[in-house]
Amino acid sequence: ICYYHSQTPSSPSPTDNNNSSHISNSNNNRDEPNRDASLLERYEAHVRSGEITRDPHQIRVLHELERLRLECLAYLDRIDSSAAVNAAPSTNDDEAWSFGRLFSLTPSWSHPVIAADNLSGPSLAPPKGIYLHGGPGCGKTHLMNVFYDSLSSSSSSSSSSPHQQKVHFHKFMLDVHRQMHLAQTVHGIRGSDAVLHHVLTHILQKGRILCFDEFQVTDVADALLLRRLFTGLVDRGAVVVATSNRAPRELYKG
Repeated sequence: ICYYHSQTPSSPSPTDNNNSSHISNSNNNRDEPNRDASLLERYEAHVRSGEITRDPHQIRVLHELERLRLECLAYLDRIDSSAAVNAAPSTNDDEAWSFGRLFSLTPSWSHPVIAADNLSGPSLAPPKGIYLHGGPGCGKTHLMNVFYDSLSSSSSSSSSSPHQQKVHFHKFMLDVHRQMHLAQTVHGIRGSDAVLHHVLTHILQKGRILCFDEFQVTDVADALLLRRLFTGLVDRGAVVVATSNRAPRELYKG
């Protein structure tokens, strides 16, 4: 869901990297759910272990992440049974880069969501992702981790290639610039389109579902690059889940 605000709890709550001191080191006592467990069931196991404190705002986010998890699992099954993902390419850069193309614009509790079984079609269009923003310590990273971990344990895919990747956004951008440099200096690739194709191929080899922690844009050059980069990712069937301390309209503030 785009623009979802996860409120900062009044008392310290589990979760984000910068709030790790509040996370109990009690994984060994956790009653792990089975591989088909929902995100809420996984979350409640963390609560019972004392690792985190139950928070109603996080529960609302989990319902949205669970919706996306089911859609992603159905989507990945279609990818495995198809020779290729042929998402319809965008002919409008502004539309392609819009948050509306990357993320759902309204939460499922206020607007009907297309069921996963109705996502089939010749384009194999990927489900729209989730952009989760809120203050430090409100649990964004932990919730994304629950989502990410569930995909590995729940996937019924027989494919040996990874389906999801999780990375800090700053590290991701450093790797993008590194791959652009290698494309030109090592592989001898010329032309911006060809270089971008090389970078996109490198990214998607690590997983089609991308989970970004601390998504933000502080560099003008990166903002211009991201337009083309994310257009290419969506056209190739990527799904993006991101956490950020900033609301979308504040994303470009230095």
